[in-house]
Amino acid sequence: MRIGMEELRRALALLNGQGYEFMVFIKEKDHLISESIPKNLFSESFISSSIEKNPPLTFDPLVNRKRITVYEENIQPAIMLPLDQPLLIQNYLYTAFKLLRQVPCKAIAKLWIKIIEPRKKTGFPYIKGNAGRPEWWPKDVEHKEPDHLQKADRLKLMCTIIMNVLPQSPFSLEILDELTRVTAAMTIFKKETVKKVIMKNVFEIAKCLCNKDFKQKTISLDDLNDLAQKQKKSYHSRRFDVNKMVKVEKDLLQQSSGSDSSPSMILPSKESDTEYFPREYPKDPVSEDYSNSISRLENLVEFDPLFLTKLDELTSSDDCKDFI
Repeated sequence: MRIGMEELRRALALLNGQGYEFMVFIKEKDHLISESIPKNLFSESFISSSIEKNPPLTFDPLVNRKRITVYEENIQPAIMLPLDQPLLIQNYLYTAFKLLRQVPCKAIAKLWIKIIEPRKKTGFPYIKGNAGRPEWWPKDVEHKEPDHLQKADRLKLMCTIIMNVLPQSPFSLEILDELTRVTAAMTIFKKETVKKVIMKNVFEIAKCLCNKDFKQKTISLDDLNDLAQKQKKSYHSRRFDVNKMVKVEKDLLQQSSGSDSSPSMILPSKESDTEYFPREYPKDPVSEDYSNSISRLENLVEFDPLFLTKLDELTSSDDCKDFI
């Protein structure tokens, strides 16, 4: 029964994300038998917010108000990740780090290593190769700076830090707090909200693994497939904006060559919403980077959304609070 309900929730979440409106009432098999005088005809209900609010409806005779799930417009599909299955945890972390792209991952990995092994430069220098690596370093990853590692090895190193190094440290929670603080302060997370949400999920996993008093067997996390789609839309939007600015520059150059107007009358003013692109920029400055970034988002592992969470974190501006 519970598996069937989870499948129903997933289906309704997808319909809601596509703009469908719905009102579903569920009656459990023994609902009426369990009560001598049943107060409500149904045991549970799922409703899209637009139907509930416009016009407002009264469901009291049909179902208990506490058993109504309202699907809001700003929902984020989520998954349940079992904490007793390391392969699934590693799979989620690996995919999350892939979505961050590799330039941020290089910077994050270097930052984490400095905090985990503050005397690494003298105690475990990279120049010694594999002979000089610390005990916590993955055996199947070369002992090199994160910048010089292969992509797969770099992601494996980051997964090891979250899954093994932090939980085994006697000061795991203190180190995790420091990692959270310094990572949140990185420039990359100031504007790119999707990356901020990805890291929030990564640190949520780390917090559960480091907390010895955490008794739950599963943890709710944002669905990476949905975040990947949001990231794709962001890349499409960015490419469109850049190409539009390049077109503006071409138009301005044509105007300047075909008229006697002064440059100050042709170029966008400082108050203009259009940023002027310097002439030395190529015609399509982000096409290659854009194509590479889109290809990196293909073939993601499917994580089914099991329930819904609000997207409040996407509108928050506090740095460290967004990762807590």
